[in-house]
Amino acid sequence: MINLKERPYKTVSDSHHQFLRQPNEYREPAVTDPEFYDCAYYASMDLRYLNGIHSGRFRAIERILPMLKDRKILDVGCGGGGITNLYTRVSQDVLGVDFSPVAVRFALNRYPHLRAETLNVFRLTERFQPEEFDVVAANDVIEHVNDHDDFVKNCRQILRPGGLLMIGTDLDDTPATRHRAIKLFRDCLLPFGWNGLRFIMLRILEAPRDKLRDYHKNHVSTLSRPELMELLERHGFKTEKVLTYNFTRGIVRDFVLDLIRWVTRLELRDHQLVICKKLSVGFAIVYQSLYKFSIESAVHQEVAELALLL
Repeated sequence: MINLKERPYKTVSDSHHQFLRQPNEYREPAVTDPEFYDCAYYASMDLRYLNGIHSGRFRAIERILPMLKDRKILDVGCGGGGITNLYTRVSQDVLGVDFSPVAVRFALNRYPHLRAETLNVFRLTERFQPEEFDVVAANDVIEHVNDHDDFVKNCRQILRPGGLLMIGTDLDDTPATRHRAIKLFRDCLLPFGWNGLRFIMLRILEAPRDKLRDYHKNHVSTLSRPELMELLERHGFKTEKVLTYNFTRGIVRDFVLDLIRWVTRLELRDHQLVICKKLSVGFAIVYQSLYKFSIESAVHQEVAELALLL
């Protein structure tokens, strides 16, 4: 297994998702208690889903629902069941798992028709048979685990050949995460839309609660789009589709950010959803070799261009 203590990670410093690069620093998860996330947290998340505050994620997932029709789906890190319930629109064989028993109880009470159980994400292969699922989905999970390689390896082993792995997470290493001024500009556009106004009002109401417990402090590390795609391709997956989106949608806000994004070619959205296909062992070896060759060629080209400049 890869020694992650030798790998540079970007750790999250606060609840506002200000990403700080700290090379050669490895951090264990800040939260190891399955009971840390309580009913107040899951009720708050459910309120976000109902009020459209997280409409960006729902719209992104709705775009790929046709790919999941009638497939056997495992939702890893199902939380309060809001997204798991969304998958039931296209499949009757959906199971949610979460390491928190509080989350599972909340999901089953909130959505009685769901199937959910308590399970650690690193024990998927102990609970399920090899190649048991057609789809493994993980939204807002990978930034909470301290071993990305082991997590993806677990997901791969329970996927059937040609099965889909869906990972939704923060979009790191963009101008919006590197520069406070751009982040402030994005935040200033929130009031120009009902979803943004709802989000602001909800955060004001949650401020006293956040003083008692910081629910975001266990974000261990985040991945940029190239880092996430390289991780998946290293484990024998081929990227099928990549969606980027704003977590909180608003007509004016999305129009302004997308216009700036189109003119400047800068990525200003804050979340990503990557859908990739599990390759057979033979194809995976060939694909990994080609990917490695392309990376080495790109590096050699950059070195050559730098030498000419010098």
